[in-house]
Amino acid sequence: MNPVDEHEIEILEIVGLDDDEKPAKEPEPPAPPRDEPLRGAGQLRRPTAAGVQVGRIRAAATRDATLSVLRDLLEPLDALEACVRNELDEQGLRQAVRMALRDLWDVFRQHDLERIEGDGVEFDPAIHDAVEIVPTDRVPQGTVLKVLRVGYRLGGELVRPAMVRVAAPDRRGSAGGREETR
Repeated sequence: MNPVDEHEIEILEIVGLDDDEKPAKEPEPPAPPRDEPLRGAGQLRRPTAAGVQVGRIRAAATRDATLSVLRDLLEPLDALEACVRNELDEQGLRQAVRMALRDLWDVFRQHDLERIEGDGVEFDPAIHDAVEIVPTDRVPQGTVLKVLRVGYRLGGELVRPAMVRVAAPDRRGSAGGREETR
């Protein structure tokens, strides 16, 4: 075989039709039902009455749920405002704030809000956000040493992860490692 110049192409064989043969037609893909694309495009351009109604129902349900929570929060809000308005000594102020917090938590529990506690539990990245790693041999690796900011769940769904300090192995030895108290 001769070396091929980069501008030349060597034709090895020509395969084609005989003079009396006709080329075979490529099969055509099946056509979609006639009204389907038109119906879809029409829905994009002009919402159906049922779609508008569903949107209104969702908006009303969201508004009603929000109003329910806000109404429930008004009592604890009133208690906190009374704390600010009234001249209370330190002990009275603490007691009033504790009562308002208790009322707030009653509302939160009614609406399925729960705290994510964590001191002493195993770190779970699904609910914890590790913001500090502390070398220590006092507790197992991956133990939450301290919750720095509480996390919350609403009906099992994460609202906010807990910001935590987590134990790591102390590779420097106990003399050089920072000891953490719980």
